[in-house]
Amino acid sequence: MKNITKKFTSFLLVAILMGTMAFSAYAASNSVSFSLSTGSGSGFVDGASNGKFYSLTKGTADLAMKDSASCASGTYYMTLYKYNPLGMGMGTSCGSMTASGAGPNATHSKTFTIPSDGNKYYFYVSGSVAYVTFASSGTLSQ
Repeated sequence: MKNITKKFTSFLLVAILMGTMAFSAYAASNSVSFSLSTGSGSGFVDGASNGKFYSLTKGTADLAMKDSASCASGTYYMTLYKYNPLGMGMGTSCGSMTASGAGPNATHSKTFTIPSDGNKYYFYVSGSVAYVTFASSGTLSQ
């Protein structure tokens, strides 16, 4: 009887730990995507204006992006901001990724520094090549 209780307790502990780890990994990943048409000059996508915000905790956040098969060649920039509730300026910059080798199926990554916990972090994406469309998707993880 003692041996059965020991095995059951071990099984229960392992099940709880596995469930906790799986939940933590799932909760810490956000999907990120954009499509940016530049028109006759530079263009941009503003996550704050589009209402696309991310909840992040103080520390670091890793961005991993893969350009779509139809992404233009060139350079685009992704800057992560902490929203300014006073509406003045862009907010606090957490860093910027330069995707200088943008193009079909290219990959890009960046680690951002997150100054404090918050649910109002957003990306501002810009490109400066005329008459092209940049498109990419990926994850923002902590």
